[in-house]
Amino acid sequence: MGLHVVGTPPDAAERADLIAAMAEVEGADPAALKRAESLMAEDHETAGLLRALEGRFIRPVPGGDLLRSPQILPTG
Repeated sequence: MGLHVVGTPPDAAERADLIAAMAEVEGADPAALKRAESLMAEDHETAGLLRALEGRFIRPVPGGDLLRSPQILPTG
């Protein structure tokens, strides 16, 4: 998919590829996959980046691999 551009969510084809890869992981939860797909369609990074630059609180999320841990969404 190339380099990520901050503030640019993956397009529909990239999201479909990521969801398909996430679905192949053992124990994938269909509800979590649907939620991940909708979260990936929106830009959560820009707001988070601006909050961080203003010195405001950013809710922590677990890090890790998106394929194995879809609950890390939204990032930013």
